[in-house]
Amino acid sequence: MSNLGDMQSLASSISAMTSPFRNYLNDLYEKYKSFNDGAIADYIPELTLAKPEWFGICVVTTDGQMFEVGECDQLFTIQSISKAFVFGLALEDHGREYVNSKV
Repeated sequence: MSNLGDMQSLASSISAMTSPFRNYLNDLYEKYKSFNDGAIADYIPELTLAKPEWFGICVVTTDGQMFEVGECDQLFTIQSISKAFVFGLALEDHGREYVNSKV
């Protein structure tokens, strides 16, 4: 059974590598990788460690396919955007009606 799972995973990976969506992400990456307006945030010390050239795009589908381009292995602090993930977890755990009654 493990071999079947491995084969399915491999097939999914190959499909993701040849996907039109991957081509779209590559095009987006090429279009925006040189965009450098703005400044490094310095109101939180950890943010000052970021390098302007760090740019990556990673998308994971609900069926586990992963599409990535650029600096996707670079660790970084997510600060306020973490609220979107916590909101999603709250929806999953408690449902929309309950969460909307609190938020």
